[in-house]
Amino acid sequence: MPLSRAQEMQERLLATFRGEANDHLAMLGRELDGFDLSASEAELGERLEVLFRTMHTLKGASRSVGHSDIESICHLSEALLRDMRDAMTATPETIRALRDACDAIAGLLGGGLPPERLEDVCAQLQHVPQTAPQRAGAKGSAPLAARSRRARPRTAAPTARVEPAEAEKVVAPAETAAPSTASETTLKSERTTARPNPAGSDVIRVEIDRLDRFSILADELLIPKLAAADRVRMARGLRDALDEACTFLRTSRSRSGAGTEAETRATAAAIYDRLRSAEVASRKMLETLRNDHRIIRTTVDGLLDEMRRIRMVPANHMLEAFPRMVRGLARDTGKNVALQLSGTDVEIDRKIIDVIKDPLIHMVRNAVDHGIESPQDRLQAGKPAEAKISIAVVPTADGRVTISISDDGRGLDTDNLKHAAVRARAISAEHAETLHEDDIIELAFRSGVSTSPVISNISGNGVGLAIVRERVERIEGRLSISTKPGEGSTITLDLPTSVATYRGFLVGAGTEKLLWPFDTIERAISIPHDEAVAGLARGSFAFAEQALPIGRLSDIMGFEAAAAPPKRRRNLPAIVVRGGDRRGILLLEEIWGESEIVLKELRAPLKRIRNVMTAGLLGTGELVLVARPSDVLASIHIRACEPSSETARSAVRAQRILIVDDSITTRTMERNMFESAGYQVKAAADGVEALSLLQSEEFDLVVSDVDMPRMDGFELTQHVRANAKLAQLPIVLVTALESRQDKERGIRVGANAYVQKSGFSQSNLMEIVRRLT
Repeated sequence: MPLSRAQEMQERLLATFRGEANDHLAMLGRELDGFDLSASEAELGERLEVLFRTMHTLKGASRSVGHSDIESICHLSEALLRDMRDAMTATPETIRALRDACDAIAGLLGGGLPPERLEDVCAQLQHVPQTAPQRAGAKGSAPLAARSRRARPRTAAPTARVEPAEAEKVVAPAETAAPSTASETTLKSERTTARPNPAGSDVIRVEIDRLDRFSILADELLIPKLAAADRVRMARGLRDALDEACTFLRTSRSRSGAGTEAETRATAAAIYDRLRSAEVASRKMLETLRNDHRIIRTTVDGLLDEMRRIRMVPANHMLEAFPRMVRGLARDTGKNVALQLSGTDVEIDRKIIDVIKDPLIHMVRNAVDHGIESPQDRLQAGKPAEAKISIAVVPTADGRVTISISDDGRGLDTDNLKHAAVRARAISAEHAETLHEDDIIELAFRSGVSTSPVISNISGNGVGLAIVRERVERIEGRLSISTKPGEGSTITLDLPTSVATYRGFLVGAGTEKLLWPFDTIERAISIPHDEAVAGLARGSFAFAEQALPIGRLSDIMGFEAAAAPPKRRRNLPAIVVRGGDRRGILLLEEIWGESEIVLKELRAPLKRIRNVMTAGLLGTGELVLVARPSDVLASIHIRACEPSSETARSAVRAQRILIVDDSITTRTMERNMFESAGYQVKAAADGVEALSLLQSEEFDLVVSDVDMPRMDGFELTQHVRANAKLAQLPIVLVTALESRQDKERGIRVGANAYVQKSGFSQSNLMEIVRRLT
């Protein structure tokens, strides 16, 4: 149903408010993160004044759109800041309260703040202790409404919430400021470096000077545009001259036998004159085309360079929300964490930021959840209770940039990682014991491998680092991990500062051309035809004294096979490739060598295509696909290890799941989900019924609730692990019990995964089940 005009206006107004609010929150975050409690009185007063005015403006904007919750927080924050400014004092408690207020406002803008959290923040703002004279009573109190400029003793507040009507009463008319709008912010012609507008990912601020340069470059393109019509005329004249010469030559040859020698010479001279005229015209046309090409090349290169510059934004645009995120994660996990940022003024292409922002968020969340110990564990290990996570952005000499995420936590536990890989069935227990340390670290990038057996809303899905590497490699980046047990870990991203083109090896796969990422190719080789056929039959080929899986790239990609040449080729071209800890050999039709393409982003529903990373245009205008090495290598490894794909598909169809839950609604939902994915499903109402079914029938996995009558999920898991026949059966506990003791008990009794109901979606649970079956 279409929106009314009033509704459309309200939607636009809310969008404008969200943009403005994000601007103000970014300003508040920068000021609070850089707050120096030991600063001079003048500097302290200046910073508090900036905070006060920004919070006051945000309060007015929230009132104008009727966002009472944000207005309440802003009003209480403003009152606290007024007291701090009047008393010229600030404490760690007041700064923490203001940071929490900003976090709560951000949560309200995103629609994800629980009511109890709102009440806690308001109460904290009202009762935060100060070392100097403190602000007057809270909402509606006469002392606050009639307050003087000097600070007064605080009076108790009856509630944590400030209603909008009450908030209006305590603001002096002289202090009221009309809220600015996002459109004014966006369109204002500031002489500053182009930077993004947090109001939306599709809006940036641009210098007027830079727009002027764009206009000049666009004007330069008018010259070859106007000349194009003349070039068409010249080409048509050249074509007519050649046609005339060919016609004259054909006519002359038909009557050459009857003519005299003089006539023959005259005919030859006439033909020469016509061809000479065509040659002169072609030389003139070539020269003009060269000039046109030079103008177009210079102008287009200039436009691309300006476009890259205009898309360059400080790394702070990507990182400004991280302090708030880390504070929230630390609060949720009961840890003390300080985030340090450096190099935030280094400029990176907006395209790069769009690709790596989510991976960076994932890695920081992993560091807080997995890497950092609890305050008690840190003290026992001789570390300070407060942990440190640092993000450093450093430009390199070759025009690239490195981003390092470091923590001083427990480091990567390689033994735990091996067990996690075995638990996720990524490798066998026997294979795990043969791995070197570097190979073990590579397991962290395997999809489905997570050292956290608890699947929560923070981490534990086991798909994150695999996606991180995939995204980084998509933009010609590299990712590495260094770790020291007990000291911490560092993940380093080596990235280009901008992306316009992509280099790789152009190869033939069947009837198609394909670009293979350059960094993953170890070498190009040729294999005798008969040896290649034999290697395909057994699934492996001996190379450098090692048996590597082998496959034909056209078969893996699903391309049409190339026509057989008239004569059988003695040798077949191939490449030896590496992706993570996997290596393999791919047979090709042709290798044309290194090539460069202009990247074209794949959009929904083509965001994730198996074996394909992206697409691009060659200089010839041909569209080619860029291969995804990790998918291709996974395919040839599966073919080498499994007897046949048909057997594998049969095994999936035969897998049986036992659902255990006392809620018929939950059982029905999970049954429908798993059956639609091809699993056979049986259900039990509690642990006693489930144990009876397990003893009489065979199942591949159990998904169980915890809190059930007669026998709960913990007891069921204990009984299963005590049974020699069932001891290896994967068990997933899905429960609303979220205490630390419950999680530890679930893993202690032998569950393969402990999934919090508040932190998973159906697709997430399905991914976990697929990982374990």
